[in-house]
Amino acid sequence: MDLVDGKKTVDWLKFGAYCYLAFPCAVFFLGYLRLYYALPLTALVALSLILVLRREKRGSGAGRFWAEHWRGLLLFAAILLLWVLLSGVGGYAWQNRWDHKFRNAVFQDLVLRDWPVTDGEGNALCYYFGFWLPAALVGKLFGLSAGYFALFLYALIGCGMAFALIFRYLGSFHWWAIVFFIFYSGLDAISYLIFQSDGVSDFLHKLLSGEHLELATLYFNSSSNTTLLYWLYNSCVPFWVAFPLLLLTQDKTKLPFPYALLLLFSPFAFVGLAPAVLFLMIGGCLERKRGWLRALVCVENFTALCIVAVVGCFFASNQSENVKYFLPLSGAVLVRFLAYAALEYGVYLIFLPRELKRDRILQILLATTALTSFFVMGSSYDFAWRTCMPLAFYIGLLLLKRLSEGDMPFRGALALFAAVFLIGSVTAGMELLRVAVNTVSSLIENEPLLSDELSSIFLPNECYGNFVGSADSLFFRVFARMP
Repeated sequence: MDLVDGKKTVDWLKFGAYCYLAFPCAVFFLGYLRLYYALPLTALVALSLILVLRREKRGSGAGRFWAEHWRGLLLFAAILLLWVLLSGVGGYAWQNRWDHKFRNAVFQDLVLRDWPVTDGEGNALCYYFGFWLPAALVGKLFGLSAGYFALFLYALIGCGMAFALIFRYLGSFHWWAIVFFIFYSGLDAISYLIFQSDGVSDFLHKLLSGEHLELATLYFNSSSNTTLLYWLYNSCVPFWVAFPLLLLTQDKTKLPFPYALLLLFSPFAFVGLAPAVLFLMIGGCLERKRGWLRALVCVENFTALCIVAVVGCFFASNQSENVKYFLPLSGAVLVRFLAYAALEYGVYLIFLPRELKRDRILQILLATTALTSFFVMGSSYDFAWRTCMPLAFYIGLLLLKRLSEGDMPFRGALALFAAVFLIGSVTAGMELLRVAVNTVSSLIENEPLLSDELSSIFLPNECYGNFVGSADSLFFRVFARMP
């Protein structure tokens, strides 16, 4: 069933998505900035939301949609709940020890320490922690356990909202779309077999142990949706909300506001989206012809500039900013890049020949990812691993649209796609297997599900520089509300 019909009314879905992204930004302003910065900036965000509420309109007809699809919606909701529950967000299932160790430390510092979070010795928490701020407020009021529950709830709401926006983009609801989203991935099993295993028997043994497959090409990595949620939930969930929201925004001259809201959550994906957002804005200006300048000069875009300026200044305090370089273009690096490009994207692009030829957003994201893949910032290759998020998501969205419309490009394409998708699904399967096995084991042996090796991000750790900045930086000297 088409999701659009009936009388035009307020688009509550899109307004809710704006609020989901804007609320942590307002909390950051009020919790971190001096009042004479915080109050006007928060007022600008609120005014921009009011303008969105007035501008974004939508056809009605939700009642008929619920009546016709309630069984599919219940199945979809059950799968979504289980998937998010197993992610470990909030500590209700076993957490992948490495990434969650640091993320729990950041969250606990936000709950237990005063804002802005510092160690009292000239160091400050400086990270893209927007996702944690609403739950951290709950934790400050009602305790750490309540905060972890709020964190899980915020992730669940965000995932549900992202899917609602995806269905809006598709123009129809399909309960199986969540199965596609969970298992959609590049052919990491093949990359792992080539670069990381000592033969087929060793590879199969590692598979049965729930091996993490996605770092086989080392410098280059495009994580599956399940991997992102189970390792990098604070960055991916807001991105899943923001990207379809950008695509669905009716007036493309107003894209800077929702785009700027993403920065506090996911700065690397923000960078990866920049050329595509600029292209969409230029298209919106061309559609208006003579009125483009008046459309651009508005409260929402001014608010976006303020958000980017303040949050960008905050991120500039981070210690990892001092480590930047390009990968050397050696034969070994190029071989790994070509394998990565072919097995992550190429195997799916063969099913999108029309889009590859005509879709400018797809072309721009391909070019952007090719360029950012060779840039290194900080102590690991996270910049390249995360700036490719928009490309992987958009290819998945285009594939989902083709599947929902039953429009495969050549004879036998559906069977070939099923084979490719099945091999790719091994990646998410390993993530789910590892979590399920370790959750059962931890419950039986009465071991903690939370990764609790690090109680504060200021304690000595392997990634200290990625999370900590100087409390003597421009942001903390000029903008921050310091004691």
